[in-house]
Amino acid sequence: MTRECKRGAGSSATATLLSVSPNEEDHRTVEGCFRRSAWPIRKAATCLEAERALGEQTVAVMLCERELPDGDWKRLLEMANRRAEPPLVVVTSRLADERLWAEVLNLGGYDLLMKPWDRGELTRVLELARLNWQEGRAVRT
Repeated sequence: MTRECKRGAGSSATATLLSVSPNEEDHRTVEGCFRRSAWPIRKAATCLEAERALGEQTVAVMLCERELPDGDWKRLLEMANRRAEPPLVVVTSRLADERLWAEVLNLGGYDLLMKPWDRGELTRVLELARLNWQEGRAVRT
C-alpha cells in the first residue's frame, strides 16, 4: 500500500473522524489518506474507547470494524445515535457481502467498505460522509 491517497475537494473540517479498529494498520492507512487534510483523526481499538471519544468531542464520521473485542458495529451505531449530533457510521469488513451491506444501510449506517481497502474508495466514501454530515448539521442549526 504505497500508493498515496488523493485528498477530497472539501478539506475544511468541523469535527473529528473516529477510526475504530483493533488493527493498528487500519489506523495508519486512514491517517495516510488524510495526512494533508485539516480533518482531525482519533483512534480507538474498542467500543469502550470509541464511546469515550464520542463523549469528548464532536465526531462527524465513525469508521468501524465489523467486529471488535468488546462488541460490534451495531453497538457503535447505537452509541452514535444517542449523540445530539450523531456521526455517520461507515462499517468495514473482510467478509463484506450484499447481505451485510443491506443490513448496514437498513439499520442506519452510512456505507460498508470491503477490506482490503482501495485507498481511493476509502477516501471518497469518508469525504462524502463528512460532507453529508456537515450538510445535515447545517440543516439542523
